[in-house]
Amino acid sequence: MKNIVKAVSVVSIMGLLTGCVGSIPDDAAKLGVFFTFTQKHRCSDISPQIRVGGAPENAAKYRVKMVDLNAPKIAHGGGTVEAKGAIISEGALDKYKGPCARDGSHVYNIQVIALDSRGKVIGAGENSERF
Repeated sequence: MKNIVKAVSVVSIMGLLTGCVGSIPDDAAKLGVFFTFTQKHRCSDISPQIRVGGAPENAAKYRVKMVDLNAPKIAHGGGTVEAKGAIISEGALDKYKGPCARDGSHVYNIQVIALDSRGKVIGAGENSERF
């Protein structure tokens, strides 16, 4: 049963990621997405700092989206920010609503899409954290 749940979760996550911008090109860089929620991020509009591993040098913008995998219909938003190296600063996302499940049982997925100056997808990645 756990393997079935994992398989469904992977399929769901990939569907969410491609839904963020449409299809992800096969030649897009695979990004590492690293973040940590703290108490100041709970139910707030302060997004966590996000480190983007493997970001292409020609990335002009990052498009970010957060999804509660336990309640995907609840909008957590994200935003699009200028790419300044491999760090998306804490609080940089203007359309963001932090994790709000009180019991710590929800899994939140953050997706990052790297775009070049023409808006072409050149990288994509995601990571999830229980909070």
